[in-house]
Amino acid sequence: MHLNPQPLKTGRFIACLVLVCGIFFSSCKKNNSNSGGTQPPQNNGGPIELSGSIIGKDGLPLAGAIVKADGQQVTTNDKGTFVLQNVKTATGNVVLVNCSKAGFRTQVRRLVTAGGNNATVQMMLLPSTTTHTINATAGGTATLTGGATVTIPPDAVVKTDGSAYTGAVNLAIAHLDPAAPDFSLQIPGGDLSAIRTDNSNVVLYSYGMLQVEMESTAGEKLQLKTGKSSTIKFPISQFQQTAAPNTIPLWHFDEVSGIWKEEGSATRQGNLYVGTVGHFSSWNVDAPRPIVTVMGCLTDPCRGDLKMRGVNVTIGQVTVQTDKDGNYKALIPSDMPATLHVQPRLNGGRGTKKELPAYPPGGSTTQNVSLPCGPELSGRITACDGTPYAGMVSMYLDGENIGNAYTDETSTFKLFPPKGKTITLKVFDLLGNLTAKDITMPNGDNGKDIGDVKVCPGTELPPTLFIINGSGFNNQPVQIGGGTSGQPFVTIGIYDDRNKETLLTATQGKTQLTLQFAGGATGNFNDVVMILDLNGKRYVSEEMHVSVSRYGQIGQLIEGTFSGEGTIQGGTGKVQITAGKFTIFRIQG
Repeated sequence: MHLNPQPLKTGRFIACLVLVCGIFFSSCKKNNSNSGGTQPPQNNGGPIELSGSIIGKDGLPLAGAIVKADGQQVTTNDKGTFVLQNVKTATGNVVLVNCSKAGFRTQVRRLVTAGGNNATVQMMLLPSTTTHTINATAGGTATLTGGATVTIPPDAVVKTDGSAYTGAVNLAIAHLDPAAPDFSLQIPGGDLSAIRTDNSNVVLYSYGMLQVEMESTAGEKLQLKTGKSSTIKFPISQFQQTAAPNTIPLWHFDEVSGIWKEEGSATRQGNLYVGTVGHFSSWNVDAPRPIVTVMGCLTDPCRGDLKMRGVNVTIGQVTVQTDKDGNYKALIPSDMPATLHVQPRLNGGRGTKKELPAYPPGGSTTQNVSLPCGPELSGRITACDGTPYAGMVSMYLDGENIGNAYTDETSTFKLFPPKGKTITLKVFDLLGNLTAKDITMPNGDNGKDIGDVKVCPGTELPPTLFIINGSGFNNQPVQIGGGTSGQPFVTIGIYDDRNKETLLTATQGKTQLTLQFAGGATGNFNDVVMILDLNGKRYVSEEMHVSVSRYGQIGQLIEGTFSGEGTIQGGTGKVQITAGKFTIFRIQG
């Protein structure tokens, strides 16, 4: 039995850059509820305006993604945002949102709106990349870094019409770890709503998920044969190992309803959950709990208790966004304490945290959130000639990134630094240009407008170069950047401190090279993950060699050489890459 593992080894495109939605202010709507708090208005199923943003796992906006809801469809713009009007909601103010894009896993979000006439959502699409190839006749076991495994028995693969399939099977497997910083943005369904085998409605607490897709080398969708089963193993995160039960239900995600459905169970073996499944989709090992509803309004007390729109509110394992009225609503498990967290990193530098107690089943609680006061820092990014320019702004205090923002439609940004502190503002245009300046904030709550920040082209970076052989190439030189193609040359270097990895990307037109390796310093690195898109084909490898001769700070360069062997994704052809040389502009981490 031969198993040919293929990238991505980690499955991660580093989530260092986070798209921050614009923040707008207005008064929260109040009613005469006996609760004494501010409660979201009820919409009773009327049409709403649905807006939102779509990002990739790197946190960057995804243009050209298709968003569907209530029979309507729209494509995201170059900022990854969309708006749908007159979207009908179902009972309970629920709307099902479907988002897809070629090369990514389809994401379905069951959005429980706050009850007004609008709703806001942010969705993260994960790459659908072949991780392993097995032979359908022989079967095989695919193992991910961290211990997640999927075992396919012999002669167990069929086409969607049920006919037998023989030959190579490409597996795209992803393990979603509850310990991951962006877990709540990655999970299918979004709110972990589920139905048990007795048809009771519950909400889940997840111990991990596996997403499994099978395709033929020609791109046909494949499934397990009726009567055959696959053994799957989920690693249990270290922080959950003490409380993890010995047996736990298995759940699969139904994309039609946006609901997790109970099907079978898994048994704990050491620090793994092991179960068997008869079909592939997204699978989840979760503890079911009765539902508790958390709702509230997010306000800015420094501006007359005005609303804050488009802010990510994380409660336990669920993240929701405030709507235009500043309201949010989330479903969480009963009998479990949870942390309500507005993360500064995700919200332009302002945030707060509140510990919630374990609530009894079936209840609801109103948790209005007032963000701490602080000065607003605003400005506008322009090109050297003064024309408005889209870009990203990061702020640093004592070398630590404490907030990020993208410009809005007028190229204006807003951040919320701590009062009385001197922060370093770094403005990027994502084409290799950077402006950095130190800003001292007032001691009080007065804001500061720094006006136009010009981002001017620096020294033109050398192109990324290499020579490719094999599979139709004969000592062919490849150049990404420079030349007279007229297409922009984008070069991005990121160090992810959470995962201790470096991601380097050079792109021009439809040609893109990505190198991912452990560490963030000069030196020699083996087992480097490479993805190369060239002439309409993708070449992947986990065995590239990279030698880093220079590893600069943010705004400086990462330089080095690379070489190794790659495989055509979905095929068996090999290519050899030699004399590789890169000069990458470091923008984050």
